[in-house]
Amino acid sequence: MGIEPLEYCNDFVYFVVRPAMKDGRLDILYCSGVNLRKMLPITGGRHGLASSPALRGLQIINRNLRALALSKQMQPRTLKDNGCPDVRHTDDLWYSETLMIENACVSFPVEIIEHCVGDFLRTINKSCRLGEKLPDELIDEAELQILLENWSKKHDVKMRRSKSYYRFSE
Repeated sequence: MGIEPLEYCNDFVYFVVRPAMKDGRLDILYCSGVNLRKMLPITGGRHGLASSPALRGLQIINRNLRALALSKQMQPRTLKDNGCPDVRHTDDLWYSETLMIENACVSFPVEIIEHCVGDFLRTINKSCRLGEKLPDELIDEAELQILLENWSKKHDVKMRRSKSYYRFSE
């Protein structure tokens, strides 16, 4: 039984699913990452110091994916190393998560991508209070790239405060 790996990657985010048979069971290596600098026009000014909605969003997606796997009698396990070092990264600021899901079902790789992309958009939209209409179905990586670029242009918040703020706070 050969199940193909899935890679959903663009300049903002990636979700990679690598299935492998081991001892007669299906294990899935799941890797995800978000480009924090690329997301800054969307998330900037909408969070406190060291609490990026993009970073926190990826952590929430990981937690939700674990719950989904457990609900289907699979065993999620944290991996400390980057299990997907070959996934395309620029020299930018990326945050990544890695997870092994043991004893998975054959349909789960596709479900992971659909779940994680939708969860990412919902999380960013809600935590940044964007009020954007979300796609009803999974869009491909290129469409997500365009969507996030448009959100970046529309919601870009300058991180600097006005000069009057500094004058009155001294």
